[in-house]
Amino acid sequence: MSQSNIPNITPVISVTRDDAITLLLSSIALEELGLSHILNAEGEKLQYVLGTLPGVTSPPATISDVLTMNESVRDTIRELTKKEYLLDSKLSSILNTPISIGPTGPAGPTGPSGGPPGPTGAMGATGVTGATGVTGAAGAVGATGATGATGPTGPTGATGPSGATGIGITGPTGPSGVTGATGTTGVTGVTGVTGPTAPAGPVLSSYIELQRVGLGAQAIAGGTAVIFDAATDNQGTAFTFNGTDTVTVIEPGLYYVDWAVNLISGSPTSVFVMVQNGAEISAIGNASVTGGNFAGGALINITVGLLPFTIQLRNISGGIRTIVTTAGTSSGAAANMRIIKFADGPSV
Repeated sequence: MSQSNIPNITPVISVTRDDAITLLLSSIALEELGLSHILNAEGEKLQYVLGTLPGVTSPPATISDVLTMNESVRDTIRELTKKEYLLDSKLSSILNTPISIGPTGPAGPTGPSGGPPGPTGAMGATGVTGATGVTGAAGAVGATGATGATGPTGPTGATGPSGATGIGITGPTGPSGVTGATGTTGVTGVTGVTGPTAPAGPVLSSYIELQRVGLGAQAIAGGTAVIFDAATDNQGTAFTFNGTDTVTVIEPGLYYVDWAVNLISGSPTSVFVMVQNGAEISAIGNASVTGGNFAGGALINITVGLLPFTIQLRNISGGIRTIVTTAGTSSGAAANMRIIKFADGPSV
C-alpha cells in the first residue's frame, strides 16, 4: 500500500519551538473554557427540568423525566472527566519540555602559541649506493699518420682525434634512508582567555499550584473561600501566596487558571466561583446530588493597571458545602488550583 502524499502548504508558516509551546498552552486553555461552558449548560438543563431556572417557567416534570435528565447529565460529566485526564496529561508533557537552553555564545579569542618547537630529529642513515652503470663502447682508433721519407726522421705525425665517449646507463637510485626519531613535544601554551558568557535563553513563564491535602476535609460556608495547605509548586516571579486562601499576581500578562474540588458524597447541587480582584467571575455549577469531583477554569488578561491582582476560589451555593480528600483527585486533594502565566501580554 502506497503512503499518502502530504500537500505543500502555501504560504510557508514559520513557528519557533517557543511559539509552538505557547500555542499548545493556549489550546489547552480554550478546551478547558469550552468544558466549563458545557458543565454550566448541563446545570441549567437540570434546573429547567426541576423548575428552578431563573426567569424561565418550566412544564411540570415527572419522576421519570427527572431520572432521565439525571442520567443524561451524569453521562456528560463522565465524558468530560475523561477529557480532563487527557488535558492534564497534555499539560504535564508541555511543562516538562526543556526549553531553557540559550543559543551558543561567540567563540572566545585564540590563546597564545605553545612553547618553543622541539629539537630537530636525527638525520636518517644514508641510503645504499646504486649499481654502477654499464661501461660505454670504446672510441674508434684514429688514422695512422703517413710514413716519412727514408732519411732523416721526419717530424712525428700529429696525434689523431680522440674517439667519441660512450654513453653509459645510469644505475637505479638507492632506497631512502630510515626516518630520524621525532623530537620531544614542546611545552603546552597558556590557556586563552575565556570568551564572554552568552545571553540567557528564553525560559518557561511563572506558574503556581495550590492543594488542600494535609488539612483534610473543610466545611465551607456560603460566600466563603476554600482554604489551601500551601503552594506545592511556585516557579518564577509572578505570584505570592498568603498561606491560606489568596494568590496575588504581581506581573502583567496572560494567565490560565483551573481548579477542582471534591464534594462529600450526598452533597446537594453546588456552585463555586473564582473571585478575581474581589469580583465573582466564571461561576461553575455541579448538578449532581452524589458529590464527587468537579472543576472549572478561565483565561485572564491582567494589565499593569489591575496590579496587584488577587484570585480566590469561593463557595456560592447558598449553604455549607463540604470537600474531602480522596484518591480520585490529584494526590488525593480535597481541592486544587493551578495558575500559569503563558505570555507577557499587553501591559496597558
